[in-house]
Amino acid sequence: MYGTESPFCYAEHYDRIDIPIHFFISMNDSLIRADDVLEHYYRLKTHNSKGARITVFEGFGHNDFTYATHNSVSREFRKTLKSYLHE
Repeated sequence: MYGTESPFCYAEHYDRIDIPIHFFISMNDSLIRADDVLEHYYRLKTHNSKGARITVFEGFGHNDFTYATHNSVSREFRKTLKSYLHE
């Protein structure tokens, strides 16, 4: 589809990211596995130690994040966004 045999590897370019990235993961997300997200978080953190942050949730699935259907998820999203605005 993109004219290459393999997909683009974002991790090879993490040294170029100079903005904060916050990862939200759930240990119960069956669509995006937590270990995949953690791998990207740790790889980015090696290049941008202050710019890589993470919040881990228990008991939520992918749709809970997509639609922020639970108060605890939406509250954490808002809190995180506000923290970046006050830096």
